Amino acid sequence: MLGRKRLLDQLERHLLKPSPDHVQVVGPTLFGKSVLLSHLAARHRSGSAHYVGAAYLDLRHAPPLTDGDFRKRFSELLKQALHQTAPHLAEFIEPANEGVHELLIFVADELEKEKKRVLLVLDGFDHVLAGTGLTRNLWDQLRALAQKGSVRLVTGSRRPLRELCKTEDSQTSDFWEIFYDTPINVGAFDESDWNDLLIPLEQAGVAIDGSGRKEFVNWSGGVPVLAIALLEQVSQVLKAGTNCSKNDVDTAAASTLAKRRQVLSQLWEDCDLDTRSDVATLASRETDGLPASEFSDGRQRALEQHGLATIAGNRMRPSCRLMAKFALQQAPAVADLKRLFGTAEVFEANIRSLLEHRLAQILITRTDATLRGFLQSAVRDLEPDPELALKWVRSIASRCLALIWDAELGLNQKLPEAWVNEWKQGGERLQWLDTAQRLPRKQGAQCNVLRLATGADNIRPMAKHVTKPTALLLDALQSIGDFAQHRDDFPESRVSKSFAGAIVLTALELVDSLNRDLARRPADS
Repeated sequence: MLGRKRLLDQLERHLLKPSPDHVQVVGPTLFGKSVLLSHLAARHRSGSAHYVGAAYLDLRHAPPLTDGDFRKRFSELLKQALHQTAPHLAEFIEPANEGVHELLIFVADELEKEKKRVLLVLDGFDHVLAGTGLTRNLWDQLRALAQKGSVRLVTGSRRPLRELCKTEDSQTSDFWEIFYDTPINVGAFDESDWNDLLIPLEQAGVAIDGSGRKEFVNWSGGVPVLAIALLEQVSQVLKAGTNCSKNDVDTAAASTLAKRRQVLSQLWEDCDLDTRSDVATLASRETDGLPASEFSDGRQRALEQHGLATIAGNRMRPSCRLMAKFALQQAPAVADLKRLFGTAEVFEANIRSLLEHRLAQILITRTDATLRGFLQSAVRDLEPDPELALKWVRSIASRCLALIWDAELGLNQKLPEAWVNEWKQGGERLQWLDTAQRLPRKQGAQCNVLRLATGADNIRPMAKHVTKPTALLLDALQSIGDFAQHRDDFPESRVSKSFAGAIVLTALELVDSLNRDLARRPADS
């Protein structure tokens, strides 16, 4: 929590007023959201003047995939928050109960009667909303609970919650409207934060002059993980009774740049391509910067949010020298990506080369020779007529199915009794299955068999070798193969090089996935 008193005060101003808000906390990775949120929950866990209890849940670990999973985790969180200070209410909460939402409403109502309030902190909300298994019904139920005066929510995520919703159904819920309209941003340290950050050095007897303080800011840009790394490096070198000047910080920064490349790389990868390109460009113009007008509002916000640049006057300048130095080392790769894929035109011009590189990576020794030829033809025929590339997709799907059934069923191509029993118990009607339990001849039906064999709702995966990713990719390719075979029926559709390239890339990933699946098969089987 070094340097975060200002941010904690800002957060608690929303939570400790007579009518507290629900609050979103947002910020880039490695900027300290989790430290802040877990500290907030700890301050109220044993009860306070404002909350009867609090609890913290990190949703990054085993994120709930269904409404039921989320309700269970949420009810466990509320039970935990009340366990110590309101056990008479905690005992009503049964997380495994299918009607647990009604129990939560009951507990919230009882808390209101007792004029008490509970604080629930939900970190890593990105990981919940990254999936599509949660429905509007869940969010509407959560909104009904959060509208009770006795429950207050704080969430942590990299972006505002509504932006993270993957489904239109979830986006339309009014749950997202309950939060205070401006999220609290966990960003770089500002000037006032450095007073707290430098206290440990000063307590160790190290005097920091004005030039040293200035260079701490210039080298780290206030990016929390870099600021702490730099301070740690200085503390290891300077002893009590010494002075910390510009030269000392410069020396420590050189060591930090060499020792903390993994952290620098994580921060770099958290930026999108535009931000990386902007940082690399600004790094090459560190002294005078560039006109701010050359950067859109969105690009300016991204640079400032990550602590990588700032506007002085009408010019944008790099604000984190450590990342600027790192960016200069990455600049050639960024420039190459811009040159090869920076516009739609150059993307289409280079997509075949991209596919050729990926093809070379997956054509391992064990790749079936026939399949190898089909893939090579699909990549080759991407130019000059992308439609020709799609003609090979059906052959690729057919060959993959043949290899799969050879591995799974052997020569007789008969579906095992254990598979059929599992499917029937799972509620499948299997009208397509004949009395001999033979594999269907049509490829679409075979893809359905593969879907069941690799696991579906209420059905366990029974395949010996093939995994669900392979089945999903193959099902997609088989549909595209049908489309390619009947192109004359769709005269209004245009097959662009980008469209065909995406399909060929899917075919390459299918073969790579199948190679891995079959590699688990004993060599003599």
